[in-house]
Parts: sequence; C-alpha cells; structure tokens
Amino acid sequence: METLDECPCVKPVQQSLYNMDSLIDVSSSMDEEQLEIEKKQNCMIVSSVDCLYSDPTLFDSFPLPIGLIIHPFLHNSDSTIHIKSKPVRCENCGVVASKLSEVESNGCWKCTFCSSISSEPYKGEYINKNKQINILECYPELSEDAETVEFGTCSEDENTLYSPTLDTHAIIFVIDKSLTTKQFLHIQNSLSVVFIIEIYELGGQIGEADVYPGSHLPSAADEQYVRVHEREGSDRTKASESFASYLAPFEVNQTRFLDILSTFTVKEERIHPISILTFLTATRYAELLFSTGVFASGQIIVCTQGFFYDLPSDPYLRMGSAEEIVDAELLHQRLFCYQNHLVIDAYLSGCMYNSIRILKSLITPPGGSVLLLADSFQTDFINCIARSFHSASSSSTLTIHIGEGMEVERVLGTCMTSSIKRFGNSSVVTVELGRCFASTSITLLLSAAPNRRPLPWKIPVGVEIALSEQIQAEISYVDRVSKQRLTRLQTFCVQGTDDRVDFLSRIDGYSTAVLIAKDVCSNVASLSSGSV
Repeated sequence: METLDECPCVKPVQQSLYNMDSLIDVSSSMDEEQLEIEKKQNCMIVSSVDCLYSDPTLFDSFPLPIGLIIHPFLHNSDSTIHIKSKPVRCENCGVVASKLSEVESNGCWKCTFCSSISSEPYKGEYINKNKQINILECYPELSEDAETVEFGTCSEDENTLYSPTLDTHAIIFVIDKSLTTKQFLHIQNSLSVVFIIEIYELGGQIGEADVYPGSHLPSAADEQYVRVHEREGSDRTKASESFASYLAPFEVNQTRFLDILSTFTVKEERIHPISILTFLTATRYAELLFSTGVFASGQIIVCTQGFFYDLPSDPYLRMGSAEEIVDAELLHQRLFCYQNHLVIDAYLSGCMYNSIRILKSLITPPGGSVLLLADSFQTDFINCIARSFHSASSSSTLTIHIGEGMEVERVLGTCMTSSIKRFGNSSVVTVELGRCFASTSITLLLSAAPNRRPLPWKIPVGVEIALSEQIQAEISYVDRVSKQRLTRLQTFCVQGTDDRVDFLSRIDGYSTAVLIAKDVCSNVASLSSGSV
C-alpha cells in the first residue's frame, strides 16, 4: 500500500481543511470587495483614490493615473434627497451649498471652495440664537446623510400647461436598399419586436423615406423640393415625385412601415461597400425630413453596408479636395445635430473599415453609437434600439468643481463640448452632454496642482487638522418623464494623509483599471484620427 510520502499528490485531511478555510477567507474578502464596488457604482462620483498624499512631488513620477468617474444617473435613486426649490449657490464661484458648507450664526454660509461668505441667509434661522430652529429639518440638503441631492427648478406657481412641442421626438429610419435579403430579414424581425414592445411608448411621429441618390449631396433645389413635399399624406405612388415620402403618426402606420421593410430585398447576397459621401447624403436628407416638422428632439437610425477602406478608394471622392468636402459636411451635420438635439445611431453590416473613424466624429459626440450589424447580434441590436427610446435625460450639462489641491489634465467620455477653467485655486469643468442614458459617464484625469500648498503635513503630535480636497459634481438636465428642468448634485471629499503606505493601500484597483483603459483608448483614438 502506498504511503502519503510515496504519493505527493495526496494531501492530509487537515491540510485540505486548512485550504478550505483559506478559500472561505478569500471568498469572504471577494464578497466584501464586490460590495464595495457596488457601493461605488451607486455613487455619482467615484474616485480612484480614497485619500491624497501630502507631498505633491510623488505624482511627478507616479505610475498610475488618478482621477474621477462621474456617473450622473447610475446610482441608487432611493437614497436621493429631493428638494422642491432651486439650489443655493455661492455668489462668488457658483458652488452649491452642501453638507460640507459652514453655516454661520446669522444664517449666511461659507463656501468650502473659495471661502467667501454668501449673504443669502437660510431664512434667518440663526439670527436669534434664543429661538434657534433646526436648520437640518428645514434644509435637508445640508444634512450629513445628504449624499445625492436633486433640486426641482419649477416653482409651484409656474405655468405648467401641457405643450405638445415639449416632447415631440422624431424617429427616422434610413435603410440601405443594397443590404442582402438575410440582413433585411434580420432588421425586419428585430424592428418588429421592438415596435410591438415599444408601440405605446413612442410619441411624436416617425418618418419613412426613400433612399435618395447617394452620388452627391442635396443641392439647394433638392432641399427646397423635400421641404415642400415632405408633408403628411404625400402621394408616394406618383413616379414623378421621386423624392416624395410619407410623414405620419407611427401608431397608425406600424403595419405599413413593416410591409415596406419586407419589400426591400435583393437576390444578390454580396456586400457592396458604400461611399462615406453616400452615408452623409442619406443623413442630410434625413435631417431635412426632421426639419419639416416641429420636433423638440430626434433620432436617425441608419442600417447600411460597410464603407470603402479609405478615401482614395472611394469612387465618389477621387479628387484632390475629397477630405475637405467630407470635413465640411461633417462639421455642418454635427452642428445641425447639436442645435436640434438630434442623435444618429449607425448599424453596419460587414467589416468595419477605417472610414468608421470619420463616421464616429459625426455620430459619437452628440451621443450616438456605431455598432456592427451581424446575425448573431440580433438580441444586442434589439436592446440597443429599445435603449435609444429610453434616454434618461435631454439637454444635459455637467459641471464639476475640483478643489485647489488637484488639477484637471484631461476629460474623457462622449460629449458635445467640454471646457476646463481655473477659478482662483480651483478648477471648473463644464461638459455639454445633450442626451444621456443611465450608463453615461465622464472621466477626469487629475494631477497635483503645481502651486499646491505644501500644507503643514508634518502635523505636531496631539494636533488634529482636517486635510481634504473637495469635489462637487452637478448635472442640470430635462427629465424624460416629467419634462422638468432638474439639478442633481453630489459633493465628495477626499481626505489627505502624510502616510505614504496608507495612501498606496487605499488606491481603488477597479476604478484605476477603468481610468487606464479609457486613457489608453483615448490615446489610440487620437492617434488614429490624426492619420485620417
């Protein structure tokens, strides 16, 4: 019989039990880490560090990025405190009063960012100390439990009569007729599911348009023709009206729309790359269709083939000024989308060629997406289409105030515009987001400010000094359901430490990994766009 020594693969029972205990400890530790991650994901502001090291020279050669991930709508809504009034702002820097603000005895409050005193008192609760009222009961946004606060800017006496123009959302489909039969069946089946599910959610109108000539952009005469003939009830059967289409409420034309989809089939099962100019022509005509109605916002959903590999191989752009033509058209359409709250989502079949980089410069800034359309991705296609009907907000602007100890290096994320300004020793980041979803996020890469105060980091024994850097994220948006302008904010405090080991041990690996990934992707995208 073999002994334990002769069979090293067999371990004593006691050792197996010990290993099981270790696994339980590891599993417990992972559960705690997962709970911590979920807790962070429910916060509006997620920091990659829980504390800041006192010596700013450490960050000169620090190998890991430090930053913030702002999730305006991904948080636990049950913990949000709702205030039916406008936020109280600092008269100097515009920061909103929060739980970190110092309220003086006369009711005025001291801004924790610029240290100025705002003259607007909190209704004078503290003017008479003998009849002091609990200010936290009157102003819950100042409570220590006020993590996320949402203010409603509509007063009770404001005129809130319903106006149809406030929520009219146009949905325009642009479908390439050269798609294969299999691809059309895929689109038809997917859209049929979406429309059956979402039929009662879709307000406004939907446009159904012919495929316009893709060899040239619309001329002034073409635009005028479309504006005249794109009216409800246009006769599509007349051959002379090649540009005529039909604009009508979707609820009563669902069957007609799906029937038309079923006729868009071809026998040839080949993928024909299209010109980038063809795509821009189709979206320009869709924008014309959008402009014929009175819509507060809109979405253009494009289903098309892949593109030619690069501009020189594009048959419609074999000219010296091809890049200038494309750049000018991209700028024109991007501006139109910004001004009209219009989003373009593109679903492509076949391979994604290099021209997609050009396409993303039009689609991604206003909040659109470019996805590969494949038979195996039908569920994803349905989910993406359905998701596009359920945005969390519109007309959204994100403002982030950063304390004096940190400086903003870069802003990463899909947005319309972003700017970084210095206000005294603090930084103010303004990001125009437009339409937002629950998954919308903006990432800030930070560094130690060059003029950062060295602080009395060598704190005498027995003396306690609160060292911290404060961050406030505020998003102003129009709620998709209530149609009201709301302001949501969260104020976050990063404590300081002079213990290097403590600082290194409190770096969040999950958030740091996200920062690294976004930073790398942003650098790659910048290099790619520079080579187009």
